[in-house]
Amino acid sequence: MNKTWIVVLAVLLLGAGAFGWYWFHKDGPAPGPGPAPGPSPNGDVVIKLPTELKVKPGRLLKITAETNGKYVRWFSCSDEIDLVSLDSNKSVIFCTDRQGAYRVVAYTAGGDKPSDPAICLITVGDPGPGPGPGPGPGPGPGPNPPPPPVDPFLTSLNTAFASEASVDKTAKLAKLQTLWQSAATTTVNDPEIKTVAQLVTVLHSAANNLVGNDLMQVRNAIRTELDGKLPTKASTPMDAAVRKQCQDQFTRVADLLSKVK
Repeated sequence: MNKTWIVVLAVLLLGAGAFGWYWFHKDGPAPGPGPAPGPSPNGDVVIKLPTELKVKPGRLLKITAETNGKYVRWFSCSDEIDLVSLDSNKSVIFCTDRQGAYRVVAYTAGGDKPSDPAICLITVGDPGPGPGPGPGPGPGPGPNPPPPPVDPFLTSLNTAFASEASVDKTAKLAKLQTLWQSAATTTVNDPEIKTVAQLVTVLHSAANNLVGNDLMQVRNAIRTELDGKLPTKASTPMDAAVRKQCQDQFTRVADLLSKVK
């Protein structure tokens, strides 16, 4: 077991502001930005954000500014959301598990002239009703196949969950499962995330927002499993092979968390 990831993973498990294998998902990418605005006729810098975006609770949403300014600053008046700036400063990751409407503001400057602020309204809520019922049942089942062998990792997760004392641990487990599932489908493919350390940083903030320091026994079991499965250097580039490794393991974690009892 590589010592680097032991330190990385253990620190994250202790709380906010650290790294670790709490890697989670952003909702489908926001509409991609067009070309950056050129200089305005009077030479001022300009900045634009999408007027309105929607996202499911607990999902990560990438917001990108279109601007001719060099640096972008972001803020929101709500303490119920997380905004994690990416290296370019022209994109942030938004996350919250609270339904509602939130305004995110961005601005830039050129020389000694600030831009007018740009505002994006983000609606966080459940999608509309799903599709109606499918066709009726088909023919009856044939002979039952033998049950598959139990994954030892699932056994570890069940044991860890049984030892958790949180009164709302079932709801927190559902959030944790959703985050791992989402991480496998979208976040690992974000081209702005170029190293393992960047992936950890972006998703750690979302994890703390959704589950805080709860389910530590379950999270320890996940850490132990992933310690031997994924790259062992924080500086590892997120090339296609590493992204596929992460995707496979995140999918496995999400699947097994859905079976924890």
